[in-house]
Amino acid sequence: MSDAAGRPRDGDLADNAIQQKNKRRIMAIAFPNRARSYDETARRIRFLGHDGMFEIRFSMDIDVLTKGPCPAATSERDYLAGFDGLRTRILDVAKRVYGSKRQNSIILKLSDFR
Repeated sequence: MSDAAGRPRDGDLADNAIQQKNKRRIMAIAFPNRARSYDETARRIRFLGHDGMFEIRFSMDIDVLTKGPCPAATSERDYLAGFDGLRTRILDVAKRVYGSKRQNSIILKLSDFR
């Protein structure tokens, strides 16, 4: 909306600033390093993201694979191959979860993928 002179109203400027800030916040996390590892003790795959200069640690429960698209996965090799095959989906979910939690360590669970 604008006033009679065609200038944006103050509320519109504030709304636009909030939208831009939220857009930057969602887009801030990046995954430039394709490295991932399997933590046998925790039964999770670990990988890293970066939000500007901050390193964000991600872990994904193996249940995401074994109770979903890779039910036959039973070894580290299977888990890592399953992760690689689903990397785009996993990173999309990681971005969404990070955007809502904004913590330096995130655990992705099966429920995050539904």
